[in-house]
Formats: sequence, C-alpha cells, structure tokens
Amino acid sequence: MKINKYFYNTFKLSLACLIFILSCDDQTPTSQENFFTLTLAVSENEIYADDEANTQEYDNCTVTAILRDEDGAGVSGKQIKFIYEYDGIEQPAQGGGFSASPVLTNDNGQATTTFLDGGFPGTVIISAKFEESSWKIMDGESFPSTTIEVLPLDELVDIIEVIAENQVINATEQVDYTSIITARVYDENSTPLANIELNFSVLPGDGALESVGSISPSTSITNGNGEAQATYLVNPMSDNYNDGFVLINVEATQGEEYNLQPGSIQLYLNSNTTAPELKVETLSLDASPEFVIINSENLDSIYTVNLIAIAKDSLGIQIPFVPINLINTNDEIGTLILGESALTNVDGEVEAEFKVSAEEITDEVEITFEATILSPEDF
Repeated sequence: MKINKYFYNTFKLSLACLIFILSCDDQTPTSQENFFTLTLAVSENEIYADDEANTQEYDNCTVTAILRDEDGAGVSGKQIKFIYEYDGIEQPAQGGGFSASPVLTNDNGQATTTFLDGGFPGTVIISAKFEESSWKIMDGESFPSTTIEVLPLDELVDIIEVIAENQVINATEQVDYTSIITARVYDENSTPLANIELNFSVLPGDGALESVGSISPSTSITNGNGEAQATYLVNPMSDNYNDGFVLINVEATQGEEYNLQPGSIQLYLNSNTTAPELKVETLSLDASPEFVIINSENLDSIYTVNLIAIAKDSLGIQIPFVPINLINTNDEIGTLILGESALTNVDGEVEAEFKVSAEEITDEVEITFEATILSPEDF
C-alpha cells in the first residue's frame, strides 16, 4: 500500500504540472505587428545660408513628419528621427543640423523640427525614420526623403560700401600709421547681410605705380549688422613708400561667380609738411551742362549747373585740403552754392551748384565762373 500511494502521488503531481504548463501555453498571446506609413514635408524648398543670423529676413526650413497606422490614423507618442545629408560633397562639419531630433509625435501623429543651415550652402537631402520592433512599414512604402537647396548669401549682395577711419593720412613722422576700414554689405532692399566673407586688399590708387602699406586681416566675415573690418597700416620709412593715393578694395569671396561689384575707397598718403595749397600745379574747373536752354514759357523753372574744381600737383596727383574760392563773375544772375566745404576733399575736388531761374534770363547771356586758391590767411 505504501508503494502504491507513492506512485499515485507522483502521478498526481506530474499530472498537475502538465495541466499547469498546458494552461500557461493556452494563455500566452501571440506577437502582434502594427503597420504604419510615414510622410515628410518641408516649408521651404530654398533657404539662404545665413546661419540663422537674420531669421526674420530669411526663412528657415520647418520639417514635418506624420506617422499614421494602417487605417490612416495619427500615431502619437512615437519618436521620429530626422536625418540630413549634403548631396555630392563631403559632409561639412559646420553644415548645420536640426533644432531637435528625435522628436515625439503629437496627438495627430506629427513631429516637427527646424533645419539649421550652419551657414554652409549646398543641396541637402532630408529624411525621416521611425523604428520600433512591433511596428512595420506597410508594403510598398519606404522611409520618406526630400531635397532642399541652401543658397549662398553672396547671391543677394547688391552693394558693398567702404568707409575709412582716416581717409587722409599725414605720415609726417617715422612711425606706423593706421586707418580702420569698415565694409558694409547690403541686399537690394538695403538690408544688411551677415556671414558674407569679404577679402580686403591694397591696390595702387590714382596716379600710383604700386601699392603702399598693408591691410589685416585680409579676410573677414560680416557680423549681424552686415559689417566687417580690417586695419590699413603704413610707415613712411618703408622701402616702397610714396605720397599719393592707395586703393582699398573689398570684394565678396564668391563675387566673380555672382558678378558682384567690389567696394573700394581711396586713401591719401602725405609725408610732406608743405601746405597743400603750395603743392598745387594745376587747378581746373568744369561745368555740367555747359549750355542751358531756357524755356521762356515757364518762368518758374529753376536750372542747375554743377561745378567741380580739381587741384593737382606736378605729378598729376589730386591734392586734398586745398582752400578753393569759386565765384560767378556775373553775380547779378543766379546763385552759386558751395558744397559742404571750401577745402578740396580726399580726391582733390570741390563741388558747387549754380542755380538760375527762367525769369532772370531775358536774353542770351554768358556766365563765367572762376576758381582760385586761397591763402591760409584768407581762408
């Protein structure tokens, strides 16, 4: 009897375990696959490589992916990974990225981010991916991608303005003289352009055979105000120093590709302590137009003649800071208006306007203008 009881208990225990195992197998759920589609859209097909310096003027590219199940309903709470790649070139380290990635889908299945160009132009392929073990992309579908063009800002350059801290450098001592050169870059709407690479160089100016001095840095990038600076340096003891003009030339790095005009300014170098008016060899005076036809039927009309006096030395170099006097020999007719100063500017010029009304002219008349150099005492 004891032996039978043992076998009975053993059989009972084995049977119970078998029933339990079978019961567990019946309750184990089978793995369920979910099917999805993923779409991708961008807000801009073209953006400019402004490195987000001016987001109001130049739009960024908003990238939106939408995750849907097989019934077309949006799937929320899933991570969408955004990927970008520059097409046809080695991936630039500074070539931007996304404001966020991965991004969780919202209640509508949407995940949105912004592509940041990093200031690097090129063709960019943007794609989106969703990967989760229980989800499978629907047959015939693939992960979406699209292409955008990141254009260089140089294409937008309309004008490069150049100014100098000191446009006339009186290099009368044996020391270094400097002038800060500021270049401002604008588009056709007069909006300053940031992140434009500019090249600064020193060239021979009017009447000069070779350039004098140096400029540093030779390359600079415009800031948020569209400005870039470099410093011109000259020493009158340098081997190639000569008085006269030097030309500071500023051009965009991609200027030739986009047919952009460089900006420039002339500086005047003077190591001679002789008074400017004593250096003048020739003084010329030009008028434009030289002939004025008066319409007698409209006596209220005002006619303008532009005058320009130019002072040059014996080498033909135009001389700044020469005191000039302009007169109308027939002072009973018209009004002569001198420019901002009676001193010649950095180009050795003084400008003036002569204005006359139709009612002052009753017959053909010849008006003569004279330009003379004033002595410092007179001026």
